Amino acid sequence: SIKTTGDVYPQVTLGANRSSENNSLGYVVGRWNNTDVAAIDFLAGPDTTNKDDGKIGFNTRPSGGGMTRRMTIDSNGYVTKPNQPGCTMTGPNSWATINSNSQTIPLLTNAQHNVGSHYNTSTGKFTAPVAGRYLASFNAYTDSNEVDSDDNSKSQYMYFVVNDSGIGRYHGIRAYGNQGDNDGTMSMSFVVEMSANDTISPQIGASGYDVRWYGGHTTFSVILLA
Repeated sequence: SIKTTGDVYPQVTLGANRSSENNSLGYVVGRWNNTDVAAIDFLAGPDTTNKDDGKIGFNTRPSGGGMTRRMTIDSNGYVTKPNQPGCTMTGPNSWATINSNSQTIPLLTNAQHNVGSHYNTSTGKFTAPVAGRYLASFNAYTDSNEVDSDDNSKSQYMYFVVNDSGIGRYHGIRAYGNQGDNDGTMSMSFVVEMSANDTISPQIGASGYDVRWYGGHTTFSVILLA
């Protein structure tokens, strides 16, 4: 322990006269049986003339791997976490049909990003790597071959599924009650508590008639919040 006898606080100072941005100014490391497994890295900022700004990097080591930067706080206080699990996926530039009175998980095969490869393009599901709160968003571009629908019997709908079970109250619907069946979008988002290895996926359904969805304008995104 470090303590003082007077009305002042103790201070640990690490310093170095480095020449380039991101050079380490001081390094605090944790070792497990003589192996570096976690560290805090104090880094030089971008102002290499005045040398009066800095960053803090946080590193961890996975089993069998090397020390890797997990989070950085820059001199403006911006926090970046490049390994944060998440994805934004889109589909192919083509139409796919959903038969009347059925639903489907859209397979979105084009990744804007898929950090950790937790979205499976074969199943259309995102698997949570750790327990936490996840933000999920889904936007679907749909239409029907019918000009209009009769009241309440024909519609296009969407919802989220966690572990293959639909989540009540988290759904969208269009063309219900003669609201129109031409091209349009449905969007929804919510924050969900998930355990490690839980899965989440969007679904699109057709009620009373066939519905199409266009992959190039359909997106699904997930990101771990906390």
